Amino acid sequence: MTTEGHETSSHRGSQDLTVEDLRAVLLGDNADVRAQFLNHFGEMINDFLSHAVRAYGRLQAFGRGVVLDRRAAWSEAFLFSAFNSSLTSCHLLISGLPTPAGNLMRHYGEACAMALLCSHRAIDVLQRLDADPARFPVDSAVQTVRKRRNSELLRLNTGAWSVFQSITQWYDTYSHATVFSLATQARLSERGQIFVGAGFDEFKLDGYRRELTIRVSSMHRLHDMIAAVERNVKAAQSHGEQYP
Repeated sequence: MTTEGHETSSHRGSQDLTVEDLRAVLLGDNADVRAQFLNHFGEMINDFLSHAVRAYGRLQAFGRGVVLDRRAAWSEAFLFSAFNSSLTSCHLLISGLPTPAGNLMRHYGEACAMALLCSHRAIDVLQRLDADPARFPVDSAVQTVRKRRNSELLRLNTGAWSVFQSITQWYDTYSHATVFSLATQARLSERGQIFVGAGFDEFKLDGYRRELTIRVSSMHRLHDMIAAVERNVKAAQSHGEQYP
């Protein structure tokens, strides 16, 4: 359930929120918002699900295709994090919660980068991560992939990765209390009103479409990402470099 129409002002506004109003926000399932998304974007949501099933099948195959050493374990854990972040992000988006949905797309980008970095035997990220997992700077992983030596070892399409990096950095705006994140609360279709909890705004259809396009692309590209990570892990293991 959504609670909409709370009037903005310099103070509390003209409409009070009762305990029952807030209970509905806290415990509601947002089915009304998802129904709106399905009505406008049903085909895109089905496309996302098709790519998600394909990506998850490839992820299951990863575990069967490599020796289960620590390199494989870390790589698989980050790949699953990428999958789950994209899936949960899409769920939150179509439930009318764009800010946490955007934050998880940042997680998706970092998890993909970490999977690539951990998978290659000539990149020391796995050893550094293993030595101190709590302090490893995962937030710089996307940029670390882009370093010249790493991008060459990973046979990276640097142009495509630049786009990937830009999108991931864009989602930094959802991870902080920026003006943009504040704007996601505004109900543009009714001037002077904001959303409390989840919401759907027909004046934001173009923005929703862009966001869903990114989710669909994230699942589509994850399939090939998993294959690339598996090749790197297998190459390391074929050189006798299992990481127990």
